Amino acid sequence: MKWRVEETKDGRLIRDLYRGVFDNELTTEAITNKCQDGNPTWLVLRNEENAACGFGFLVGWPAIGEVEFWLGGILPRFRRMGGMRHLLEEVENRFATDYQRLTVSTYNRWNITLSMLTRRGYEVVGTDYSEERKDLRIRLAHSLRPRKELRVSLTERCNFHCFFCHGEGLDKATVRTTASEQQFLDVLKQAADQGYDDLTFTGGEPLLEKKRLLRLLDALAKFRSPPTVTVVTNGYLLDDEAIRTFAHYATGTKRFKLHVSLHGTNEEAFNEATRCEDVDGAFARVLKNIRAATTAGLEVKLNCVVLRRINHDSIAEASELARSLGVRVIKLLELLATPETQNLFEHYVVFESICERVAKIAHEHKRSPRSVIFKHNEDQNFRIEVQRLTCHLGCSRCHGVRDRTLSSDLRYHPCFARSTESFPIDDGNDLPSAFRDGDKIIQDNAAKHGFSSPSLACHESYNASKSEYCFELDDPDALADFLVKKDFVHCKSDRFVYIYYRPIRHGDDWARFERILGLGWDCRSEKPEIIYQNVQYREDPAGGLCSRTEFLFDDGPLRLPTKEKARRLLKSFDFAPISDEIEFSIRIFAREALELRVGTANGRHTVVVRTDEEGIREVRQILRGYSGRLTPLTKPLAAFTLGQ
Repeated sequence: MKWRVEETKDGRLIRDLYRGVFDNELTTEAITNKCQDGNPTWLVLRNEENAACGFGFLVGWPAIGEVEFWLGGILPRFRRMGGMRHLLEEVENRFATDYQRLTVSTYNRWNITLSMLTRRGYEVVGTDYSEERKDLRIRLAHSLRPRKELRVSLTERCNFHCFFCHGEGLDKATVRTTASEQQFLDVLKQAADQGYDDLTFTGGEPLLEKKRLLRLLDALAKFRSPPTVTVVTNGYLLDDEAIRTFAHYATGTKRFKLHVSLHGTNEEAFNEATRCEDVDGAFARVLKNIRAATTAGLEVKLNCVVLRRINHDSIAEASELARSLGVRVIKLLELLATPETQNLFEHYVVFESICERVAKIAHEHKRSPRSVIFKHNEDQNFRIEVQRLTCHLGCSRCHGVRDRTLSSDLRYHPCFARSTESFPIDDGNDLPSAFRDGDKIIQDNAAKHGFSSPSLACHESYNASKSEYCFELDDPDALADFLVKKDFVHCKSDRFVYIYYRPIRHGDDWARFERILGLGWDCRSEKPEIIYQNVQYREDPAGGLCSRTEFLFDDGPLRLPTKEKARRLLKSFDFAPISDEIEFSIRIFAREALELRVGTANGRHTVVVRTDEEGIREVRQILRGYSGRLTPLTKPLAAFTLGQ
């Protein structure tokens, strides 16, 4: 369901929802007594398809420095659909600017709510026993303090050429004039005055500007309240002078952190990720420098972007390598793939799959919306952090999870995924003004994408049935360019593997592909699913063959823990594969209600349009302008894919 949250003054609606949730009556006197210190805030959860109805609610009130929600719930038949999570995300974002803390009260018997709150980072701050409810009331709190973390790119240049580099969200095609050292220092002083107490120097490769970096550290150490400093580097240029300066900054009450990017556990994988085969001995040199930093007592963390087919199967090896170098933390990060970098999607591994791989060697210690922290099973002092891609948390949560980023020409770049707009910090525009102007971009994106984002790695909702029209295509890239010119947006991508199965003794309906069963898995997570379909076909003059598909289950495919167990199950029911593993690559383009799926499988290119008779006529009208070959399929898509 597509939820949205509205503030309301309709006390009757809130009381009706309370009655539906708790099977009890809520009096106006009870609300007045509870909210006597301020006007109550009433939020109602609605669904975009049925905006007139309420499906859940929250009641609370703002106080000095915090907002407390003491009453709320979801109607029983709409639970487990993400409604309460959406309510919490809304209030966290709505009050984050003006309040420092959000508190929520719940009861011990609501174990699902308690689990969700703790997983979102809420901490128990108090308990008491309710005689009225005969249950333990639990009060939990969550910090809403705006992030005061600033990232500064000292240079966009780098001595490595990592093919997946996101450049800190900066437009790498822009040639910049690097600001002077004094200009950098002036901006850092402004940041300190604004309360920014966590500073990260990044790039490019910041050690290409080593002398400037070290002088800035010396200046920061003399601030009245020196910030925590992190340097993010590939480690190749890390030398004794830099290590001594870093260690000196870390003395006293100041904290210094060194994050070294290491995307492979051996020279082959390292070179494939960094594209620095021409730099002789780079891998060995980086390992040597990491060991020198840990030996000097620096707080070192390894950063590794998880890449399918390059390093996603070597997480255990990466952890052991980090431990052998004296590192106490390794962070595994999701890859960023957007429509502008769609070629990267084949290397994307989903966050949940990374966590599952880590769980084989470590146990979960702490969870938040942004990350999961594990402790190594054999070394409790070694942590493995799995960080969700910031954009996957949604544009509406950007302020709460992302550091602000300045480029080397001292411009604020508000969006991590789309870097075309930036705002200068100069004589006519101070730091707060640049942030205020740039944040309008984030607000616009939040209004457009909500809790989604421009990232291609979006999960689709499951539909129990669908009607589709399929076309054979000559050139998917040419059609993609054509659709963009027609105001379609490349909104999602997908890559999955599928094996077609049939009963060993089957009837004509299986041969006609009126019944289809397959074993498939998403390339990002590799979790196997068995998918059964009943399909009806009919000829349509406008779109060729129209297929109407009904799936066996209305809540999704049959999911199994491993591919081997899925294969054994199918074999036990006398099903046999009729194809090898077929990899499907899909790009999804949307314009208003229209959605076109441009795909490739078995060397064959198709366009699939999920729509009705009226919609396919509109699509055919749009596609008339395409100069390439686009032919309606006259056979089932499965038969075409298999070459039958």
